[in-house]
Order: sequence, then structure tokens, then C-alpha cells
Amino acid sequence: MYKLDHMVGDTFPIVIGEGVEVQIDGENAFLGELGEVGANAAINLKSRLK
Repeated sequence: MYKLDHMVGDTFPIVIGEGVEVQIDGENAFLGELGEVGANAAINLKSRLK
């Protein structure tokens, strides 16, 4: 964990098929897409799951 916490400038490619499921209180609530806003990571909510 120490090595992971102190990595600077490293990038990790992530392959995502249909997007990511966003959970609220342990239940799938939205389907989203990972992205960036400026220097921050972000999730664009695409649709609400039932």
C-alpha cells in the first residue's frame, strides 16, 4: 500500500466495456462513464438503473 500511495506521475490504463455502475447505499443506481474535468477525475452519469 505504501508504494501505491506514493506513486507520482504514473498512469494506469483502464478498459471499460459498457461504463461503470455507480452505487448508492450498496445498490446500483446509475450507469456512468469515466472522464476528467480539468485535473480531477469525474463520472458522467449516462442513465439511471432500475
